[in-house]
Amino acid sequence: MAPAQLVEAEQIQKTLRIEVELRAVRDGLEFLFASSPIVIYTCKPYGDYAATFVGQNVTSQLGYAPEEFTKDSKFWVNHLHPEDRQRVLDSLSSLINKGHHFTEYRLQHKDGTYRRIKDEMKLIRDGSGNPLEVIGYRIDDTRRELMDGGRRKYGLSVWKRAEHLEDAVEYRTRQLIESEARYRTLFENIPERIFTKDRKSSYVSCNDHIARDLNISPDQICGKTDYDFYPRELADSYRAVDKRVMSSGKAEEIEEKYVACGHEFIVDTIRTPLRDSGGNVSGVLGIFRDITERKKMEARLAAEEMKQRLLKAELEATEQLAGMVGHDLRNPLQAIVGAVGVLKRDLVIRRDEKAKKMIHLIENSVEYSDKIVYDLLDYSRELQLELTNTNVKSLLKDTFALLKIPDNINVADLTPNELVINIDPARIKRVFLNLIRNAIDAMPNGGKLTITSQKLDEKVTIGFVDTGIGMTKEVLGRLWTPLFTTKAKGVGLGLPICKRMVEAHGGQVTVASTLGEGTTFTITLPLKTTN
Repeated sequence: MAPAQLVEAEQIQKTLRIEVELRAVRDGLEFLFASSPIVIYTCKPYGDYAATFVGQNVTSQLGYAPEEFTKDSKFWVNHLHPEDRQRVLDSLSSLINKGHHFTEYRLQHKDGTYRRIKDEMKLIRDGSGNPLEVIGYRIDDTRRELMDGGRRKYGLSVWKRAEHLEDAVEYRTRQLIESEARYRTLFENIPERIFTKDRKSSYVSCNDHIARDLNISPDQICGKTDYDFYPRELADSYRAVDKRVMSSGKAEEIEEKYVACGHEFIVDTIRTPLRDSGGNVSGVLGIFRDITERKKMEARLAAEEMKQRLLKAELEATEQLAGMVGHDLRNPLQAIVGAVGVLKRDLVIRRDEKAKKMIHLIENSVEYSDKIVYDLLDYSRELQLELTNTNVKSLLKDTFALLKIPDNINVADLTPNELVINIDPARIKRVFLNLIRNAIDAMPNGGKLTITSQKLDEKVTIGFVDTGIGMTKEVLGRLWTPLFTTKAKGVGLGLPICKRMVEAHGGQVTVASTLGEGTTFTITLPLKTTN
């Protein structure tokens, strides 16, 4: 379980436990006040000052049930005596300014008569000083007993008791309000989806994230089960995990399916048992987050890792094969070269022209075979660089000296004369030679080869741009694969060797091509190479 998620779960569970305890205290106070002539209430600090709580003993005072006050936001205002209503409402401004207010008015009893009420209220503010709730108490002063003889009738102790109870209610209510505010803020703003269930796995609450998924409001989930929202197989699975967590009394983290808005997701869910004030498991708290994209990424990474392993194994096998074949062919080729030398000496005496042509053909074939062997060995062995500061323009000039450029191909070398780079000139010349030959082969009907070189920060880029036939996407995808070639002659090691040589310098080589328009190879090398 992630530490951050564990802390969140513990905080929510702690807050829920505090809420339960405070509600128990509030229920106790309500029972206590039910036997008192003083009616305790709470209301909103704005608008019509709608009641949010009214003591049960309001029934004996005014004949109404407490719910009649709380369900109708205008109930209290509408039952004020018409002659008192505006005066009372206007006087409430002092409550906001001073935080405390006392007033008297007539309030209609359920039997239609009016009772003279003394009302004292206090404003509760949050930590930022904003009005949060009003706490007050009302006394029926109709007969004036509480004004003149009430203290004798009820005794001074009742008044003192009321004062203490008022303080206790204010303190406990403030705790409850602050706790509920913290809980609600955490519950709604946490990015995860959160739910609570009872012992029967029926939902008690959820945050807005889950409600939006289910296309309901948060208060509509109470009493529902997973079978009301999810496929039976999924609901069975959820219920089994709930039961396991509540039975063991231990938190559990699990990856599971989740369905929302017709789409299936993978979520990481932490379920932790909820406990009541006695420590008994009373339900389960769940927190889960969508990890679908993470799982997809993991799958892609795993596939890519497997692909890289296979590629590495293939390359290692190719390198091993190339080394074996290269060594095995070199000795026979050397023997052929030696035998050809002997035959040439004999032909000088015999002057056999046909034999001379055959010997020349053998020499060319041996030279070509030797190049293949050289490529195989070069591909298979570890590269050791002999670094030196080299002028790029001069190195390109030396490379072109080894080539015969067709008359129908125009070459433009735009490399600055002063560009110097720290490289192994023999290795990079071979890269240049291979790329230029490929460009020439790609322009059988003529064209233009443009070479650009420039310094960018601590790197140098060298581009070879031809106007040849270009390459398909399929060819581009396999271009760096050893032994892949589109040419009638060749073994497909030229470009892989170029790539290895450039990368040995700490650089990279890239290619872009459009079929029918041409190809661009770009070499990027550091100004200073570390061997």
